[in-house]
Amino acid sequence: METSEVTQRYRIEQNLSLRGFADAINQRLINTDVSYSKVYRWENQNYEPELELLFECIATYRGDWRAQWAVETIHAMYPDLVESGIVQFRLPVAG
Repeated sequence: METSEVTQRYRIEQNLSLRGFADAINQRLINTDVSYSKVYRWENQNYEPELELLFECIATYRGDWRAQWAVETIHAMYPDLVESGIVQFRLPVAG
């Protein structure tokens, strides 16, 4: 699956506009600059999210759809690395 498909699927599942998705990502993060235009570029394969942002989402939004989005995006960006078992993600269950 392409990173663009991951972002678009999560945005649609959460019933968010491009701006709404950007706002949701920025909600509890410090010094992030995710804008609706970045989300648009992510969905159109012109751009991929920065790894630092994805790792910050995983750490900040544990048990939330945003953490799962970040994990799936990393998997889409580096499928061989993740599937090899070198990198593993275990997210806590939302409770």
